[in-house]
Amino acid sequence: MNQTQTTATAKLFIGLDVHKKSWTVHFKTELSDNKTITLPPDTAVLINYVQKYFEGHQVICCYEAGCFGYWIARDLHCSNTIICKSFHLRSYGMQIMDVF
Repeated sequence: MNQTQTTATAKLFIGLDVHKKSWTVHFKTELSDNKTITLPPDTAVLINYVQKYFEGHQVICCYEAGCFGYWIARDLHCSNTIICKSFHLRSYGMQIMDVF
């Protein structure tokens, strides 16, 4: 008899509150609401943190682009580590952007 093993990749969800001098970052997995931390506004710092503490997770990130634009999503996407969605609030509603 053939046996199949079902495996699932753990998921990490990241919410960013982006400001000029710092980013507030909240981490949530499928099993727990981990924590909220403050990081410098640098994608390399966020990527290193995720690789150190959440190795092996599929990472999904979201932030409000606003005046900061989509460079954060592009940098995170280029890292091949984090899938990033950005959204932009408009007077007539919210527009979710898949930058790629």
